[in-house]
Amino acid sequence: MKLNLWRITPGLFLIFTAADVGAESSVWQVSSSRATVYLAGSCHVLRASDHPLPAEFGMAYQNSRRIILEAPLADMEKPEYLGKLMQAAIYNDGTTLRQHISPAAYARAEAFCKERNYPLEQYQLFRPWMLTMTLTMLEMARIGADSTNGVDQIFNEKAQQDGKIIGKLETVDQQIGFLTLMDESMGDEQIVETIDELKRIGVRGPDILSAWKKGDEARLEELNLEEEPGKNPEKDKE
Repeated sequence: MKLNLWRITPGLFLIFTAADVGAESSVWQVSSSRATVYLAGSCHVLRASDHPLPAEFGMAYQNSRRIILEAPLADMEKPEYLGKLMQAAIYNDGTTLRQHISPAAYARAEAFCKERNYPLEQYQLFRPWMLTMTLTMLEMARIGADSTNGVDQIFNEKAQQDGKIIGKLETVDQQIGFLTLMDESMGDEQIVETIDELKRIGVRGPDILSAWKKGDEARLEELNLEEEPGKNPEKDKE
């Protein structure tokens, strides 16, 4: 499981309640006799050049009374959350990353960090999910993408300014719990697949974002399948 923050998954949703969107985009409408709900596929980090967002995002927001984010962004910035995150993210039993992943996965991480000039020696206490998250954020920063331009952050700030109700799908503790569960059986997979995808971010990123903006589900599925082992022979040779 990769921590690609540009990948559009069912977990990355904004939910709006009220009006009608028309054109193809990553905003989907679900209506009943009582209410209309909009599901908006979210990218956590974007570049300034990826804006403006498709007009359907703004239309849904303007006609909504309540905004439901994946997680409470305000809580995630609190010192107690950061403390919990770091406690869960590192080994505190005297072991290191090298002892918890295969030699092949460690070699892949070592080669990638050397190529990018990232200090792997400083990440030795990181669990695999924290290493992949760190490498992902570093790569996003390298191409000019950050959370301040992300869909979640933009609509969270806008909703605060406009006095709209803000809710969440998950708590911060649930978020940390999901990340921690990854290490139980997927440490090697996380590292190898994340690095493989990050090496293609400059080429694949624009394709993913283009399909996301258009709401091109078929293209998004195609791009996702290309990353699965066995689906892309050329990639698997590397």
